[in-house]
Amino acid sequence: MPERRCDIYKRPEVEPFMRNILEKKDKIEPNFELNVGYRYSEVEETIMMDAGKTIDFIENLCDLEILDKKTYDMELRCPACNSPNVSVNYICPHCGSTFIRKTVLLEHFACGYLGTAINFGDPLVCPKCGARLKEGDYRDAGSIYECASCKRQIETPVISHWCRACGLKFSFENAVYKPKYTYFPSELTKKEMDNGILYLSQVVDVFKEQELTRGGSPKVIGQSGVEHNFDAVFQGFGTSFYLDLIFSLDPMSEPDVLREYGKIRDVGGEVYMIVLPGLDDEAEALAKSYNMNVIEAKKPG
Repeated sequence: MPERRCDIYKRPEVEPFMRNILEKKDKIEPNFELNVGYRYSEVEETIMMDAGKTIDFIENLCDLEILDKKTYDMELRCPACNSPNVSVNYICPHCGSTFIRKTVLLEHFACGYLGTAINFGDPLVCPKCGARLKEGDYRDAGSIYECASCKRQIETPVISHWCRACGLKFSFENAVYKPKYTYFPSELTKKEMDNGILYLSQVVDVFKEQELTRGGSPKVIGQSGVEHNFDAVFQGFGTSFYLDLIFSLDPMSEPDVLREYGKIRDVGGEVYMIVLPGLDDEAEALAKSYNMNVIEAKKPG
């Protein structure tokens, strides 16, 4: 049976993420650290996972359509050691030097000479006719690269990368170059948050106030031998209380009631269903006919 969206929200690592991150921020952006690369530090601290597992966790929520994403930046890494601590070098295609300068081109109106600002010197003197230039005698004709080693002009320098961690020099073709994302709640998740999400910890606190002790496994073997899963189990007053939370955008329907009733008959004991936003008319009539313990919750907050 496919996992219901309400069951995803009840995962122990998802609840703190939802309550402490997603309900307080409209987006989750990465932060960059030189020796680690892009990471989601706030999420890591909230769900207590390392950087790699945190990204896996977030991506899983995307697969489950809890989150959507868009590209934040492209991250460059070394193909040998996977370090993000990479330097970008511009190289002269003529002599291989990395000593490349970007300079301005100047045009002398009187004689038509066009050359780099370096050639004109300071103060500006036209290398062709020897005239000393003042403002209005020349124009900025754009910029160009020039190799400081071989003095040749460069239209487009060669781009190379150098890994500061392991020393490897590599080209763009060999680089690890992958997108990093901004994450945000999907439209369906926004609707569910607006409608109200029941978090297990909130409900557990209510039951504890009734002097019930949470304990025991939420997995129970029924009389049929089938294993049934509940969201929580409480002990008190000489019996066990089994708890299920069911919430969605729409009221609980008859199939939901029948599924829960099958568990109740097979397990026995006290079973409570807490539902949000409630039951539809058919489901309510069916639950009453089965004498099921249904608590209709109000939207949190």
